[in-house]
Amino acid sequence: MGYFDNLSIVSVSYYHAISDSVIYTAVHNRIGLMTGGTVTRERNGVIEQLTCPFIYMISRGTKMQWRVNPGETRNSFRFDFSGPRAEALILNLLEDFPEGYFPAKNLTVFQTLLEDMSSNTLRRKQVHNYHLAFLVEQFTDHIYEARFTAYNTCKYKNLLQSTADEIFREPSKTHDFAALAKKLKLTPNHFRKLFRSQIGHPPYEYLMQCRFALAQRLLNSDENLYIQEISHRCGFGNPTEFTRFFKKYAHCPPSQYLKKRHE
Repeated sequence: MGYFDNLSIVSVSYYHAISDSVIYTAVHNRIGLMTGGTVTRERNGVIEQLTCPFIYMISRGTKMQWRVNPGETRNSFRFDFSGPRAEALILNLLEDFPEGYFPAKNLTVFQTLLEDMSSNTLRRKQVHNYHLAFLVEQFTDHIYEARFTAYNTCKYKNLLQSTADEIFREPSKTHDFAALAKKLKLTPNHFRKLFRSQIGHPPYEYLMQCRFALAQRLLNSDENLYIQEISHRCGFGNPTEFTRFFKKYAHCPPSQYLKKRHE
């Protein structure tokens, strides 16, 4: 028996604008994305209110029911999977997430994987079955990555905010993000993800946004500065580099920006 016989998707389903479910016993292991408002979950007789969106995990044999408040609905995009590898995956997930769910913030990656699963289940060729198994592995990896990112964003929250504040105060400075990541014992890619999740932009893009905002303030000031001086104050080596940068963000060169300002 090969790897792809150990893990297979039984079905992929999307239910839109649904309300209460009947009490059911899960026949297969299930992972899904729930969106909507507040959902009441009864799992093996234990009742709990959950706030959407969240990723949920159900092992086969679990007795379940979902309910919503009167007049409200929920959406459920889910896949059922089986096989020895599926049993190991769901067991590990429920050991790490004993509550059986995980609050989800960035839905795009999960929705994309579910849509990919859905389109591939319609074809059911052997090569697509192989791809489906990889998608299950990717989905579970992203669950752990989301939790890890959320934990570390909270852990480094003050430092990330102070870094952003320093960039805002001194955008002309050379900010060594690779050195900062190394100091925190993070990879540059992980640091970039944490910074983006906290501040809203990756660190370098945030730096460029701050430099652009400074350039606008200097151009709008009454100091009548030369482009060379503005370029230096914004952290660029020469006016040509600065003009190219400014044009990218303002969609016009500094000279034209000034002309529009005085019109």
